Amino acid sequence: MKTIICNWKMNPGSVEEVDKIIDIIAGNTNSVGRAELIILPPSIYISHLQEQQSQLFASLGVQDISSQASGAYTGQLSAEMIYNLGLQYALIGHSETHKYQQYTSQDISQKLNQALMHNLIPILCVGYEENPNSDEVNTDSIKRELYDIITPNKELLSGKHIIVAYEPIWAIGTGKIPSLESIETMSIFIKRMILDILTPESQTTVAVVYGGSVNKDNIQELSSIPSVSGFLIGGASLDREQIPILLG
Repeated sequence: MKTIICNWKMNPGSVEEVDKIIDIIAGNTNSVGRAELIILPPSIYISHLQEQQSQLFASLGVQDISSQASGAYTGQLSAEMIYNLGLQYALIGHSETHKYQQYTSQDISQKLNQALMHNLIPILCVGYEENPNSDEVNTDSIKRELYDIITPNKELLSGKHIIVAYEPIWAIGTGKIPSLESIETMSIFIKRMILDILTPESQTTVAVVYGGSVNKDNIQELSSIPSVSGFLIGGASLDREQIPILLG
């Protein structure tokens, strides 16, 4: 069963538009039953989606959390708040938050720490600005990023589940994707790298999903990659024509 993670980003613009998306998902319950569906809405819509959750067959999460437990951090959401709302997932380190908030690997590691401390399942994004005209993959960049983020959280990850989203940054929103071979290479590398950092006794489960211009035209092809457990989908997850196809 593939995991479909819908990152709505700063969309849609109204509750009415949210309800239209809910109706499409609710009308495709057979498809949803064949995938694990996770929705990451803007936080302002969380309570509304929770009211509709019984017909969505979806889990809910947030698009970012604070690296701090509490305090004078205007505009931020703590992991404890999210857990107490009954949500299960937290997206951590998305390339857009890297870009606009200028988070460091230490910031991301602290966010991961907070998610694990409060029993949220982290969806950790990793990626780099690669050359879209080359199938070469920058394993050194990913290795450094994972080592800096995962190592301080080794003990907390023991016995937990983590989802890692591989995001080739150049592919996000461009309509272009890397070759299937390079996605598979990087997915295998990410999983092995994390398990190598952790001790064999940790019993941590790692799932790798792919994110970057996933849409109705390429999801079937991408689904053929054995090492990919699912997809992190942005704009296409808001497109009412594409949603039934993406849910599969």
